[in-house]
Amino acid sequence: MIKLLALGLSLYVVFCAFSYGVGNIYYLKLDAYLDRWQRNKMPTRDELDDALDAGKKMLRWHSDNPVYLSALAKLHEWRAYKSYAAPEISVKEQLQALSFYKQATSRKRAWPDNWIAMARIKAQLGEFDLEFMRYVELSDSYGPFNYAVNNGLAKIQVRYFDVLPADFYSYGIKHISRVLDNNRYRYALLKYSQSLGRSSIVCTVAKINEVERAVDSSICQARSLE
Repeated sequence: MIKLLALGLSLYVVFCAFSYGVGNIYYLKLDAYLDRWQRNKMPTRDELDDALDAGKKMLRWHSDNPVYLSALAKLHEWRAYKSYAAPEISVKEQLQALSFYKQATSRKRAWPDNWIAMARIKAQLGEFDLEFMRYVELSDSYGPFNYAVNNGLAKIQVRYFDVLPADFYSYGIKHISRVLDNNRYRYALLKYSQSLGRSSIVCTVAKINEVERAVDSSICQARSLE
């Protein structure tokens, strides 16, 4: 009896290792696509479909891995972006991404990148509700100096300034200041705000927080002359 139990346990361990290994093969394929697209290589429809096929097979072998679930969420964000000209499809893809992010955070709560991704999707959907604020608070709590959180909340503040709930502004201002304090990312945020015609928001935060390198930038100097 003991030998049979040991044999059964051994077979189970072998099966788990095998399923994880196969799932990881499909994950690596999906992750390679995500990395390629992140480096400004715009996805083709064929690539998106191939990545989705890999993602489905990945979960078939290992459905509880938060890294896999997060990768699939990112894929659906890219599919939403590619479908921006078809709003109904884009919204459907964003909701699917949100669903996978929720599954990922239920398995790995302390992951700020996922919480800010969920806040961003809610903002894109125009849903500035209690759930949105919960994602904002958790992203700030788990990643107060995480770049994805800093940049994400800063951009939400700039892009959706006119429609954000009052409770959000303290988060937005704080994270704009943190991005501006970063020599590597400061100019990108300034350019982003300028592209939306809202550089006054960022430059005002820079002045209040005495971020001199931002205040002295050509973008903020141009604002001060208007």
